[in-house]
Amino acid sequence: MTCPKCRANVSEASLRCPSCGLSKPKARNVEANEKPSKWFGSLAVRRASAGRVIEKRATENQRIANRKPAEPPSKTKRVALMLSFSMMVALLGAGGYWFVWPLFLSEGPEPQTAALILEKLRKMPSNQEGLTVDESVTRELERSRRVGNLVSYQGWTVRLAPGDKSKLLVVFSFDERNNTRQRAEWLADPVSSTFTPQTELAAAVYKQ
Repeated sequence: MTCPKCRANVSEASLRCPSCGLSKPKARNVEANEKPSKWFGSLAVRRASAGRVIEKRATENQRIANRKPAEPPSKTKRVALMLSFSMMVALLGAGGYWFVWPLFLSEGPEPQTAALILEKLRKMPSNQEGLTVDESVTRELERSRRVGNLVSYQGWTVRLAPGDKSKLLVVFSFDERNNTRQRAEWLADPVSSTFTPQTELAAAVYKQ
């Protein structure tokens, strides 16, 4: 028997604990509704708790032992995964060709050619004496702003001419009230360095 106070072993014949001197309860008849003494009650509780722990561990070990190990993917599954990955790569490659490649073939002129053509037109003399083409269209823009008609302006733009990729369309434009757009537009030939007015404003500013 174990002493509940100092946990020392006490023989059945001893009346006290040899270590701490705790008296051993006297043996008597236990009534039906009487609770057991600390000696037997604590020992029973500890034995019951230990039994539950042992049973729980045994159940968990049995569950682990019965668990089947994960099977490696079969050859058929591996082949299916490889085919799916190959199809995905092929689709991405096709999408890159059909949707990304056209961006590199956009209808924009070569930057160097466009810059040279624009610079040449801007520096050419306009129909107004002493003013270049750039100064003349800038004066028109300033006049619109001064009278309060100017809403926004786009300035100079250069793009490929529709229907003739060998020529450029040079444009100076700005917007006025009542949804009116003022647009000076020239058709430029980079080979011959000629500029043909396409709008009234362009003809008023510069006409070769």
